[in-house]
Amino acid sequence: MQKFYGTDSLDKDIKFPVAAMRTVTLPFLNAAEKAWCFRARQLAASMLVAPFVSDRLGQAERKLRQLAAYPKEARHLPKILAEYGIRFVVIEPLPGVKIDGAAFWLSPTEPVVAISLRHDRIDGFWFTVMHECAHIRAGDALSVDTDLIDDTKGIAITLVEDEAERLANVRAADALIPQDEMWSFISRVGPYYSRDRVIQFAHTMKIHPGIIVGQLQYKKELGYSALRDLLAKVRDSVTGTALTDGWNQTIAPGSV
Repeated sequence: MQKFYGTDSLDKDIKFPVAAMRTVTLPFLNAAEKAWCFRARQLAASMLVAPFVSDRLGQAERKLRQLAAYPKEARHLPKILAEYGIRFVVIEPLPGVKIDGAAFWLSPTEPVVAISLRHDRIDGFWFTVMHECAHIRAGDALSVDTDLIDDTKGIAITLVEDEAERLANVRAADALIPQDEMWSFISRVGPYYSRDRVIQFAHTMKIHPGIIVGQLQYKKELGYSALRDLLAKVRDSVTGTALTDGWNQTIAPGSV
């Protein structure tokens, strides 16, 4: 355990290495959540990706956005992020872990996006990915996002007081659906969001209708029980191509 956490004593605060010559404590996380973070870091450190260039992040996000139209296209996400120098890992949460995603740096030029996929729904998946990419784009040293997604109440249900988290939420939502377009749709259609109108708008935006549903729920324009059949599952598509620990994927202890 000391080797896993990189410490000579488990009795003191666990330090999480972030970039070069920096460490941070994780006081707000329970023991299982700290283990999740360190496992994500361990797996990410074993990966080989292209050099990271911060100026290309906008281009990377646009490519990711194109994948959000169809659930199975999520399988291409790890490859695209790797092409832009971002390590991507999936870690199944241990019992008691409420982490949905995290963003951190192995070094100043080695960003990592880690997600848990604890809720298998397309809107939560893409919101979490874009949220963590927003943290990388902003250069935030470490973000560990808990309760970002709720399986019955949708995305970003908690009150966000931290400015970095608020901006990541805004940027994630806007990256998926330009918010002027979203509010225009709401003003034209609300409060009666039929399945056909949602699907039609999704086609116009070239995005999956489940993501429209998720944002309508978040804005309290749509009940959480409405149109749930549009919240497609993506977990199997993602874990089939991503470096994954858990979710029926096995990694030998000595391989990382």
